[in-house]
Amino acid sequence: MAITYDLVKEVTANLYDWSLRRIPETSKSALRNAVESETVPHARKTLAFMLDSAETAERTGRFLCSDAGVPSYAVKIGSGVQMRGDIRQAIVDGFEHLVQTIQPPILRFVTNPL
Repeated sequence: MAITYDLVKEVTANLYDWSLRRIPETSKSALRNAVESETVPHARKTLAFMLDSAETAERTGRFLCSDAGVPSYAVKIGSGVQMRGDIRQAIVDGFEHLVQTIQPPILRFVTNPL
């Protein structure tokens, strides 16, 4: 099976959308542990707020933060892979498609991931 432009474009958009709404379970677990072990009240409150924000974003499908950041993709391609299309352009176009269609909208100050 060849890896196509359309597949890379779709995966690029989906991964970035996912990253705006969730953090890995290991990160949430680390935040839980930090809340339990932190001794400074203000720091503990901040960590609890971060954890609550992450859980709320995931539960509601909202963004973790209003600053969407800059996407970064690490692409590893094996020697036996068949590519059909321009992978670099597919990443750019996938991000642009997401910027145009994501709900709620993200700020347009980042318009090209490369």
